[in-house]
Amino acid sequence: MCTDSPQSNGYDSAHTAVTNSLSLRLRAPIIWPERLPQMSKLAAFSLGQAEQLGLMALTFLAEDGERLVRFLSLTGTTPADLRAGAGQPSMLAAVLGHLLEDEPLLLVFTSMKGVDPAVVAPAHALLMRAAEAAP
Repeated sequence: MCTDSPQSNGYDSAHTAVTNSLSLRLRAPIIWPERLPQMSKLAAFSLGQAEQLGLMALTFLAEDGERLVRFLSLTGTTPADLRAGAGQPSMLAAVLGHLLEDEPLLLVFTSMKGVDPAVVAPAHALLMRAAEAAP
């Protein structure tokens, strides 16, 4: 269980690392969110789109200290794990899985980001497959 709190250096370090990492990954233009609400089948997703949705979800968690600490606590993820795996399919799948297990949080995320909640589960499944296939 993670013992970092929003006031501790572990949280600050993880928050800074995630924010910096995400800002680098999200500099490329994201052209698909406008189309995302129409995508309801797993086949409509590319791995890149699922990863971008996962990064959006990770950004959403990192924007609020309480959300991030709750994710770390419930998943047993350490700040170091989060820094190391921020762009990996397994970490992004864990983030989407966390949202899927908390419907109110999922609905806040999808509302804030303009995403159809129905696309999160297929993206999660695709990321899980990619994580399982990774060496």
